[in-house]
Amino acid sequence: MLLEKLTQLISEKPGCCHFNAGASVDQIAALENYIKHPLPDTYRIFLLFYNGGFMLPEPIKKTDTDTLESAAWNANTLLGIEEIGEHYDRIEYKFMEKDMAFVPFCHTDNQELLVFAAQEEPYADSPVYDAWHEVGPYDWLEQKLYGSFTDFLEDYIAKSGLIETIG
Repeated sequence: MLLEKLTQLISEKPGCCHFNAGASVDQIAALENYIKHPLPDTYRIFLLFYNGGFMLPEPIKKTDTDTLESAAWNANTLLGIEEIGEHYDRIEYKFMEKDMAFVPFCHTDNQELLVFAAQEEPYADSPVYDAWHEVGPYDWLEQKLYGSFTDFLEDYIAKSGLIETIG
């Protein structure tokens, strides 16, 4: 139902909503293999519909690549498959010696990452945490923003891309 709302919002505001076509099951499996952790099922379903994207308060043209890249950097951008892998590589050192792992899925407008706690059980859900760069992974667990990706996406859609963060 939330994906239907997002699809409707994208069609109603194409200049404000910039989402990629969905990822394939094979692309998602390759990402999970690369990061060595399954994604929450709700996020896997999102990726099948939209392989990342973002919303803006004011419309811009999809053909203006420089403006679009700048807008994505300054928006609450849901990461696509490739970006998840890149951001995972950048933060993995923070938790690789600890008994935990995190999977980034959103780059915020204040240049932080929102993450899931990696689950061992396939497709288990996870709360959404703010991976605030000034603190370490144990502190991230204290910075729960949403109970699940579904809660996050509901807020994201209702507020047209604006979300709660610590920073």
